[in-house]
Amino acid sequence: MASKFNKPSKFNKRSTAEQVTEGIDLTGKTVLITGVNSGIGTETMRVMALRGAHVIGTARSLEKASDAAADMPGAVTPMACELTDLEDVRRCAAAVAAAAPEIDILIANAGIMALPKLEQVNGIEKQFATNHLGHFLLVNLLREQIKAAGNARSWWSAAPPTCRRPRKAFSSTTCRASTATARFGPTASRSSPTCCLPTV
Repeated sequence: MASKFNKPSKFNKRSTAEQVTEGIDLTGKTVLITGVNSGIGTETMRVMALRGAHVIGTARSLEKASDAAADMPGAVTPMACELTDLEDVRRCAAAVAAAAPEIDILIANAGIMALPKLEQVNGIEKQFATNHLGHFLLVNLLREQIKAAGNARSWWSAAPPTCRRPRKAFSSTTCRASTATARFGPTASRSSPTCCLPTV
């Protein structure tokens, strides 16, 4: 029996976020995106807001998040979340929970890559701490808000491109990242063009 995810797509690697989301109305939905101050995070925030969602966008500092949110269309709430500081992650999660009783979409986008030399945070390699441990804690602290939304989805876009969709479906999202596996339970879904796997 063919999976619904195996159907041919009209989109490709050159498709823009606006093209992919054309016709989608996210009015009334809340989207949490980490790392909105640059790159994919900024564009994702812009298009989610353009489609009507209330976007909560985080960056390492409130100043960076506010600067990124300044010219965005629609409703955007900037927040600070330093993913290498687990206490700050807890503070951010509490602020998000207070602002949004339901989270319909969570995009774990923030990440760093290819540090020129070994850097550690509390004895943990910094890239792993930032891209994986910080997000793992944030998502789990917000599980009640994600579950409250009903048909919520979480995306993991901070993992390297070694992650690939498997030939068979899994009952939960599993992303393989070098030395570790990050697992996000039943609210997770596929993320194109990153590495999250479909939930069925």
